[in-house]
Parts: sequence; structure tokens; C-alpha cells
Amino acid sequence: PSQLGQLPKLEVLELASNKLSGSIPAFAGQETIYFISLFENQLTGAIPASIGDLPNLLFLDVRKNDLSGKIPESINTIRQLVTLNAAENSLTGPLPSFSGNIGLLQSIDLSGNHLSGSLDNLIIEDGPFGELHTINLASNQLTGSIPTAIGSFTRLATLLLSENEISGSIPLEVRELQRLDTLVLDNNQISGRIPEEIGQLSRLKHIDMSNNRLNGTITDTLGLLSSLAILNLSNNMFAGSIPEALEGLRDLNELYLQNNMLTGNFDTIFCSADWGPIGTFAADCGETTSEVTCSCCTLCCNNAIGCVPA
Repeated sequence: PSQLGQLPKLEVLELASNKLSGSIPAFAGQETIYFISLFENQLTGAIPASIGDLPNLLFLDVRKNDLSGKIPESINTIRQLVTLNAAENSLTGPLPSFSGNIGLLQSIDLSGNHLSGSLDNLIIEDGPFGELHTINLASNQLTGSIPTAIGSFTRLATLLLSENEISGSIPLEVRELQRLDTLVLDNNQISGRIPEEIGQLSRLKHIDMSNNRLNGTITDTLGLLSSLAILNLSNNMFAGSIPEALEGLRDLNELYLQNNMLTGNFDTIFCSADWGPIGTFAADCGETTSEVTCSCCTLCCNNAIGCVPA
């Protein structure tokens, strides 16, 4: 009800996982509200611009509704916002800048919307992102390249940009993301080579760069990522042989190399007796004339029939 936005001493609004419908009520500048959770309802309409009139709001979760329209510019003025989750709605327009935030932001999840434009609004030098550890912008309509300013997000642990229309190359500045453990860039239009600098990110456990336009040889510095559990480089244009340095990836549980132009004997790197079995291992070993040998692959793939159990 609209009266919720007029309760002068309200601190916590927790109405998640119900069957609420209608729109989010306008707020009347309550200085006491710090927590709003409305996720998993059936709310429609826009996020009200009056959300910016809540000076002490720390947590806003409106995911899994049917909200539409642009994210109001007033959200940029919420000085103490720590968490914003508006995933799985129908929001449109550009990304917010959070220009008025005092540097407390820790998590931004705007995945599963129809947001458009470039990443430049959000990923900027000297932004209020000193504490930010999670960015999830997957499944939108974002364009342009990954800005070099990504290197200033030094506390970032999770970066999810899959299923957009992002192009350009992976910037060398990713080397500054020393706390990164999850890098998911699949289903974009990213081109060029994997930068050698990625080998400096020793905490990485999950890399997915599948379904892009990456090319060249696979950098041997990936072999330095000893904690890596998932590596997906499938459906690109990588060529040449697999670097022997990848034999250092002893924690791999999932490895996807199919639908590239790779050649060579994978057995010498991944199938030796001192390796534990890789749970899922897909490569282009399904052609009778295949230039890939892989006796420990769990899936062999080719252009005609896709991937089948080896």
C-alpha cells in the first residue's frame, strides 16, 4: 500500500517472496529506512525516483519482479548504499553511475534485464568503488568494450558480463584485479588474445570466455592459475597447440576447449597418470581426421554432431 512510503519511523521493509502486485510506493524521505527487500514478488512499474530521498538506505533488493523503465538517476545520490540487486526484471536504459555514493558499495547485480549502452557509466577511474567485490551485469544488451578503468576495482572478486554485446579486447589492466576469483565473459563479441597478464590473478577459480571471437594461441600464463577449477574457452578461434604449462592446473574439474582450431596431443598434458580425472573435459576429438588426441576427454566434439560422450 502507498502508506508504506509515509511511515516516519520505518527502518526495515521486508516483504520478499510473497505474491505482491502493483507498484513500489513513493517514499517521503524517511531518514530511518536502511533496508528494503521486495524480491520475488509480482511488482510492476518503475523503481520510484523517490528512492533517492532515503539518505540512510544501505540495502535494496527488488530482484525477480516485473519492474520496467529506467533505473532512476536519483539512485546515484544514495550516499551509503552498500548492496543493489535489481536482477531479473525488465529494466531499460543505461547503467547507473553511483556518483553520489561515499564508497560503501559492495555488490551490484543488475543481471537479466534489458539495460543498454556502454560500461563507461559504471566502470570509471576514481569512482566510489573501493569496497566493491561483485559486479553482475549478465544477460543485458550492453555494448562497447571493457574499460581500462576496470583495473581500479582492486577489491573485485566476481565479474559477470556474459550474454551482452560487448566487443573489443580484454584490457591489460585486469592484472590489477588481484582478488578476482570469478571472471565470466561468455557470449559476447570480445576479440583479440587472452592477455598474458591474466596469469597474475592467482585467486582465479572460474574463467568462462566461451562463445566470443578470441584468437591466437592460448597463453601459457594460464598455467600459473593453480586454483583454477573451471576453464571454458570453447567456441572461439584459438589455434595452435595447448601450452605444456597448463599441466600445472591440477585442480581443474571442468575444461572446455571444443570448437576452436587447436591441434596436438592433449594426453601428454592432461591425461598422465599423476593427474586426477577432470570431471568434464570437452575437446575437438570427434573427427576421424581430428588433429586433437585426447584419451581422457569425457566429451568429443565435431561440427556435424556436436559433443558426444567419449
